[in-house]
Amino acid sequence: MKKHLLIAFFLIGSGLAFSQISEGGLPTSFGKILFPETSPYDAAYQVHQLLTPDMQLAHAQDLEADGKGKPYRVGINIPVSYSINNSGTWINLPNGDKIWRLGIRIPEAQALTLYFGAPVEIPAGGKLHAYNAKHSQYIGAYTSSTPTFQAMEMVEGELITLEYYMPAGSLELPVIEISEVAYYYRGVESRIAAFRDGDEISQDRTHGSCEIDAVCSESTGWVNQRSSTVHYSFVDAGTFVCTASVINNTAVDCTPYILTANHCGTPTTSANITNHIWYFNYQRPTCVPGNTGTYSGALSQTMTGGIFRASSSLGTHPAGSGSQVDGSDFVLVQLNSAIPAGYNAYYAGWNRNTTAATSGICYHHPAGDEKKISTYSTSLTSATYNGGWASAHWSVTWAASTNGHGVTEGGSSGSAIYDQNGRIVGHLSGGSSFCSTPTASDLYGKFNKAWNLDGATASSQLAPWLDPGNTGAMTLNGTFAPCTPAAPVANFVASATTVTTATTVTFTDLSTNIPTSWAWVIAPASGWAYAGGTTSASQDPQVTFNTVGFYTITLTATNLQGSDAEVKTNYIQVTAGGSGPCVASGTTCDEYISNVNLGSINNTTACTNFSNYSLSTSLAAGSSANISIDLGLAYIDDEVAAWIDWNDDGDFADANETISYTLVTASTTVPIVTNFTVPAGTSAGSKTLRARISYSVDGAIVPCGTSTFGEVEDYVINVTGSSGINENGLGSVSIYPNPTNGILTIDVTNVNVDIQSIVLLDVTGRIITTASTVNGKVVFNLANETSGIYFVKINTSEGSITKKVVRY
Repeated sequence: MKKHLLIAFFLIGSGLAFSQISEGGLPTSFGKILFPETSPYDAAYQVHQLLTPDMQLAHAQDLEADGKGKPYRVGINIPVSYSINNSGTWINLPNGDKIWRLGIRIPEAQALTLYFGAPVEIPAGGKLHAYNAKHSQYIGAYTSSTPTFQAMEMVEGELITLEYYMPAGSLELPVIEISEVAYYYRGVESRIAAFRDGDEISQDRTHGSCEIDAVCSESTGWVNQRSSTVHYSFVDAGTFVCTASVINNTAVDCTPYILTANHCGTPTTSANITNHIWYFNYQRPTCVPGNTGTYSGALSQTMTGGIFRASSSLGTHPAGSGSQVDGSDFVLVQLNSAIPAGYNAYYAGWNRNTTAATSGICYHHPAGDEKKISTYSTSLTSATYNGGWASAHWSVTWAASTNGHGVTEGGSSGSAIYDQNGRIVGHLSGGSSFCSTPTASDLYGKFNKAWNLDGATASSQLAPWLDPGNTGAMTLNGTFAPCTPAAPVANFVASATTVTTATTVTFTDLSTNIPTSWAWVIAPASGWAYAGGTTSASQDPQVTFNTVGFYTITLTATNLQGSDAEVKTNYIQVTAGGSGPCVASGTTCDEYISNVNLGSINNTTACTNFSNYSLSTSLAAGSSANISIDLGLAYIDDEVAAWIDWNDDGDFADANETISYTLVTASTTVPIVTNFTVPAGTSAGSKTLRARISYSVDGAIVPCGTSTFGEVEDYVINVTGSSGINENGLGSVSIYPNPTNGILTIDVTNVNVDIQSIVLLDVTGRIITTASTVNGKVVFNLANETSGIYFVKINTSEGSITKKVVRY
């Protein structure tokens, strides 16, 4: 059944950027319009014609070498010796400026790249550009203020022209010394497609048809990691390609570190990196499964060169044969300059623990093509690469998914594999997975081995570079720029939030900004115990809950910049037995609830398939209330409903438990607001509120089970009992949370007589504080009071009533 969109939000962008770091602008000779009669730019200039390489030999070599054990060749390098002093043609312009141009042509090339024997240096006022024969691609301007370089990104076609502009009065020549020209013959089709005057290039890609574009639905939840992944080329008796990742360090200072595989060129000095060209954001903007879809070119930005920092080839576990790799097969490079903000690079987080990841993804560039994604859903296992360093690699088996069965190929080498928390745990050395054998394993060098076990020196370890302050951090989250050290932002998640007695729950720290210490507080202070050797100071403690009730969890995360606390009220619910509320979820976030509003619950969210938010509000038995459900995305024929499990039997199927239902039509108004009444005989205590959206193709909406489309959200309703506070005909009063460890709210919204005062007393009768209502509520803070019993006395024009509260 076709879906008809009811509510949607779109972000629309346009424009392509294809350039090394440069100042932009057109080459001077493109301004021919300034010379309407005879243009000096029409003058011929020198073009060096080179012979097409022996492609029969090249293909034979590739047939033997292709495979993930070796880098993927895309270009054949031809040595030359061209400079501004021995080649090219000068022309004089009427205003005294000068233009130097030099062309280089290699027939049948898909694209050309220039490599320089010395760093390109541009005098003040000068500008250097390069462009193709059709003038559809031009790069530059490179000036005295742009970073120097020794490699120039590829230019489409068999002819590349260099053009240097010298302003009138300038006497200093630039340093332009071309030492090699790369003839690209494969693996660049998508990169150059946009510059072929709209002509679609052959879609007979080298990569396998099972590969999955990086923007397909498999990338949901992994978008940041996609922005970390970099395609790059390097020189090693030809031009080859691999994959790399921008990676974060514990100083969180945006140092532009790049992590990749050592076998991609085996660099050991900065001189080995001068000809590296790094391509950012090289990916399709839409999902096109397989390799048959036409495409007009991928967004890309580039940088070149870098500073060598560390490599496994300088460690103590060298390869014993040509089929092995050095150690864990890593290399760390620092780019020569900051990554431009417009590249939107994500500095990926990492995990150096030895525990195997249970699921995750990899972004990579198979056969040099646009970025792809592969996913895994079974735990990684330790492996040894071709008899090398024992257990230095992770073995992964890729899973089939909605748009294919992502694997890796030549060109994928060096790509990062991420764990279930989005942190790097390895880098690709090779393996056996292909589209023809998608369940064969691939091997990734272990990040924890590369950390400090590959060797004893800084040049053979990641630790000195990625933990410059020697914090000892075992994990680090990723970040976008700007990267500035900051106090932590505390956050955590529990392995389960609704459990039975004697169940052990693991809390996982998700705090950002690199905390160095953790302090956990669980309230009430009894009914549970730490387990597994963990304590209140552990980063990821384990807690066994033994007593029925609700537990509030607080994490305070601290570093040198400060502290932050995350409080999750009534986060853990412990029941006496049974499974609690029936399980429900959605699998595809094609429609979702964006806000639930009921009493003190006012929760705005994105789609999460299922979430138990543990947010609560209090309602008196017999009272009425309104629930408001807003929709972030919905379609005609979606169903939206809410239930409250008044009798705690977990099925939401009893009388009066459906409190809201709407079939979405073209005339549906959002948010959806429904009035309901709490059944008068409902027992006091905590009840589960469930809100759900699903699509009618799944059948009639029900509170339990998994739907193909939509999501489910659970909350807590604290029912105060059928009598409320009616002793003096005052109506309903809600006091929550009770017990409390601090904040206590007295809600008299439904009281229909004048409230004169509300008093908080201790057991001796001492008045602690007195308050008047604000918008029908009073808030007392007992945080500074000792644990024990207190009383709330409500004085009205018709009498008073006293209620007991507990401070734990």
